[in-house]
Amino acid sequence: MINNKRIRPRKKVAVKSEHRCYHCGGAIRLNGDFYTCIMCSREKGHLCPSCSHQPSKVAVESKKISA
Repeated sequence: MINNKRIRPRKKVAVKSEHRCYHCGGAIRLNGDFYTCIMCSREKGHLCPSCSHQPSKVAVESKKISA
């Protein structure tokens, strides 16, 4: 039996993962009373100039506009 139908690969749907660390991109877990990163032990809302995974709205606000 010959099947002339073309089989297309399914599109992979991006699964939104849980919260990630803004500094290193590691997973966040509950550690005692507050949430911390598994890899770097920083708190969930930590933001600094060295953070490589900043949310887009925070990264835009931190830029200075020169006149």
